[in-house]
Amino acid sequence: SFFGVVDYSFDSRYYVRASLRSDGSSKFGVNNRWGTFYSVGASWNIHNESFLDNSSIINALKLRASYGENGNDRIGDYEQWGVYGPVGYNATSGMAPNQPANPDLTWEVNTTYNIGLDFGLFKRLTGSLDYYNRLTTSMLLDTPLSRTSGFINLRQNIGELKNTGVEGAFNLQVLNGSVNWNIGITIAHNKSEILDLG
Repeated sequence: SFFGVVDYSFDSRYYVRASLRSDGSSKFGVNNRWGTFYSVGASWNIHNESFLDNSSIINALKLRASYGENGNDRIGDYEQWGVYGPVGYNATSGMAPNQPANPDLTWEVNTTYNIGLDFGLFKRLTGSLDYYNRLTTSMLLDTPLSRTSGFINLRQNIGELKNTGVEGAFNLQVLNGSVNWNIGITIAHNKSEILDLG
């Protein structure tokens, strides 16, 4: 892998981060072994703005957004190769092809964008809210083959899957002293939709 990251911040209010990476995996075919992925994110510390200097209600407020890609290579070894295996026929042992080759097998790609808000109120209530949208393309799936080919299936890059959802986490500090008492709650909702199965 090769990767680089650039960070920039200004006046404890604005933050930007960008990254670029290139990954190679021997699990993939010789035609498509390398994948290049990028991401960019930004945040705004609204509570550090002058118009909130004297706020007795808001003690933390941050707006976040990000967009980026990453790759998935979580498949078995040698799935891009045409391999042989032991067989038996009529009490005779031998070797025969048991997996076809796919030199074009490559990275599964996840593209995600996210927007979120972190907050703190009355120095007692803290929390975060997030919305995300994730699209998976070039999915690494076993594709059924015609039995006349001599094989059952072949690992290929087909299909698309979309995940969207919201997440929230909240924490309330009820007591702070000789006795500490915090109440927390986390909520989440996710919707998965298969867009294409090739």
